[in-house]
Amino acid sequence: MVVERYEPDPRLPEAVIVDFDGTLAHMDRRGPYEFHRVGEDRVDPAVKRLVSLLAPSVKIVVLTGRDDSCEAESRAWLADNEVPFDELHMRAAGDRRSDARVKFEIFDTRLRSRFHVIAAIDDRNSVVEMWRRLGIKCLQAQDGDF
Repeated sequence: MVVERYEPDPRLPEAVIVDFDGTLAHMDRRGPYEFHRVGEDRVDPAVKRLVSLLAPSVKIVVLTGRDDSCEAESRAWLADNEVPFDELHMRAAGDRRSDARVKFEIFDTRLRSRFHVIAAIDDRNSVVEMWRRLGIKCLQAQDGDF
């Protein structure tokens, strides 16, 4: 995948991009494709705290590999767990491409021209590598070699 290096516009609103599964939320009792059960996920207290500290001064953009069939449940989970966020972007239902490709495409088409992205938080190695190739500082929430 060829990525065009990101040159942020400092005049745009600052934002941090945050992943959902494996970063904000942990699935202890559901499989990765059991989207009807996302409400059962456990919040990551450290990532929630970090996002809560950042939220007053930057936009929080949740960008997830979950498909949009569970958008309502995902929004409810964020509200129930008191995770502040400004936008939620999800892959289209049925899109089986890699998380890195999907997240890059969403970034490139929906976020690049609207935000000054100062950082990303993710767990998956391939996605962390993609953010870093773009020139975006990425904090890796946990080992994600899958």
